[in-house]
Amino acid sequence: MSKSEISKLAETVTWFEESLKKLNNESKELSSSIVQLADSLGKQIRQESKNLLDESVKKLEEAYKESVKKLEEAYKEKEREEIEKSEKLGKENYDQAVKEVFEEIKKIVSR
Repeated sequence: MSKSEISKLAETVTWFEESLKKLNNESKELSSSIVQLADSLGKQIRQESKNLLDESVKKLEEAYKESVKKLEEAYKEKEREEIEKSEKLGKENYDQAVKEVFEEIKKIVSR
């Protein structure tokens, strides 16, 4: 091999080494960028998940409160109906008792 060929080969090897170093550095930079992107996306996904979870919990709490409110209203209505029914039955029993007492008094008076 001649000196010029060896020199040319040395230049090629040097260029190849520099190219490999450059590619290695670019690869490290890209890897770092990918890690940062993955970290950022992970944080974003966690935040979105938390927001969705918080929203779901809030909706469930509202639905629970609404259910409790409806049950309380239904209970109060049923209680009111039972009180009215009891009062009506009490009045009917009272009226019947008064009527029976008057009937007995009429029987006693008419003897």
